[in-house]
Amino acid sequence: MTATERIADFTSGLEYGDLPAEVIEKVKVSVLHNLGVALAAGSMADEAVAYGRAMSAYDGGTGARLLVTGEEVSVMTAAYVNGATIHARAQDDVFFPGLTHVGATAIPAVLAVGEHRGSTGEELIAALVAGYEAAASVSEGFAQRTTARGFRATGLYGVLGATAAVGRLMRLDRQQTVAALGLATSMSSGTNQTWVAGTQEWQFQVGGAASAGIR
Repeated sequence: MTATERIADFTSGLEYGDLPAEVIEKVKVSVLHNLGVALAAGSMADEAVAYGRAMSAYDGGTGARLLVTGEEVSVMTAAYVNGATIHARAQDDVFFPGLTHVGATAIPAVLAVGEHRGSTGEELIAALVAGYEAAASVSEGFAQRTTARGFRATGLYGVLGATAAVGRLMRLDRQQTVAALGLATSMSSGTNQTWVAGTQEWQFQVGGAASAGIR
């Protein structure tokens, strides 16, 4: 099997009942932590919220809400803005072996789609485990090399986690998940130039990965 097929085998077949209690608890803690740092973002989230308001005039969608303001926007916009908001303080969780902010990419994608679909808490947790595992399994082996070449790991691998998580939430089968992950690699993006130039895209790379996972 290819690496993508191995990931899809695991994520598409994952059930809440299969999860160890400590894994469930860890996911709950991770969600609460990331929501907490989003609520504490304050003015650091202003640009992200302004982006959401501007985009809503174009996409005209509804179905999900912004974390801080509660404004209803489209699912895609909610994932983008909420990802940027969670990351605004740069205190969200990090998978250090893969240099990737997995929670800030997978959680907003799952919350936006889950709100739109009326998913249960157990479905959300299983989806997030799928997302964390997918992003971690790829980033751990490659992040050091891609970062050294100037690419930001969260932009490259966070989208894979978001895709796997949303795929599990939508109950994609194995082959559909393989296709989704393949498409997601074309939507991976982000460079480390933001740290050199002192510009703002570090925050929006995370939101972009979350929304790309849904797309």
